[in-house]
Amino acid sequence: MRRNKKKQQIIDAAKVVVSERGSTNASLQAIADEAGMSKGALYYHYSSKSTIFYDIMDQVSSRAKQLIIDTQTKNMSKEEITTAMKDIFRVTAADSPESRLFIHLVHEGILGDEQLAEKFKDKYEQWVSSIEEILVTLNNIPKSPQTRLLAILVEAAIDGFILKNILGVQEEENDRV
Repeated sequence: MRRNKKKQQIIDAAKVVVSERGSTNASLQAIADEAGMSKGALYYHYSSKSTIFYDIMDQVSSRAKQLIIDTQTKNMSKEEITTAMKDIFRVTAADSPESRLFIHLVHEGILGDEQLAEKFKDKYEQWVSSIEEILVTLNNIPKSPQTRLLAILVEAAIDGFILKNILGVQEEENDRV
């Protein structure tokens, strides 16, 4: 198997383990066992549990990246873009294993995982830029400090919805989005 296929096998195994045990109790050994490989083979591809979890999050965020590509190449209508954005928002902000992983990873970065914190800085920059691209395309306006600020606020709102959904706070508000 090629390296990318092995990494995907590990990611898929990690999703299973996390869904059964939670992110805190998901050990590298359990992930390796679920993937059908030795812990050493897992270490060849990933140096830590956090890096596996980060790749899971990266896959989840690829939906937004694809929307940007689609808006630029498929000449999507405003309605199609809006519907796609709502779908991405609902999936991203839902109380799911991926959302819980996201919160776990943010927590690890805050607690001092410098490698993870740096990756998140880069990822947040990408997310904000992606949101800004969608907003600019959707509204047919030029980029400006205001579109950047709005993109930052939208991204912060998504983070807030993730936390609220995990905690079960005001779930009825999600239907209004």
